[in-house]
Amino acid sequence: MTSQNPGTTRPPVIMWSMLPVWGLPSASPFCAKLETWLRMAEIPYEIRVLAGPPKSRTGKAPYIERADGGVLADSSVIIKTLSTEWHVGLDAHLSADQRGLALALQRLAEEHLYFALVWGRWWRDETWAEVSAAYFSNLPAPVRLLLTPLIRRAVKKSLIGQGFGRMTPAEVFERAGEDFDALAQILGEKPYFLGDEPHGI
Repeated sequence: MTSQNPGTTRPPVIMWSMLPVWGLPSASPFCAKLETWLRMAEIPYEIRVLAGPPKSRTGKAPYIERADGGVLADSSVIIKTLSTEWHVGLDAHLSADQRGLALALQRLAEEHLYFALVWGRWWRDETWAEVSAAYFSNLPAPVRLLLTPLIRRAVKKSLIGQGFGRMTPAEVFERAGEDFDALAQILGEKPYFLGDEPHGI
């Protein structure tokens, strides 16, 4: 998948992502976040879908390949870096208060609500068969059978450490519902979180 901005001659950003699932651009919300930002910033990019472990220092996707052969990981770090390199100013005119609110909303989504999503996909036996089939469909069957249980076990362990793995389903649903209610209240009738124009948040 490639997006080209005809107004630039710079080579496209090479972005490594998880495969698309359920009509979404990626199984990973952070990959979808970065790809959305690249489109908004009108930066040419090329998506390459992982068929094995990520080669980033974090062991996670997304990450981008640098012109010097290096790798840059973490969607927020990538966005901050590319904003400087490509002179992108999606948030340039925001006030200090708006920047603070945007960061708080981002943290709510990425550090709390995200783990409710992970719990729903990886923890619950009721959804795991569908999730595992979608996530690992591009792996050879022997590899899929060997790795999938190991990866799920590691994710469940991380959820226990984070806290959602210690909650009942009702508690998780309540927490996620509170997050969505808070986001809805802040959005209100506005077309975007911070007004009439889209921003990074």
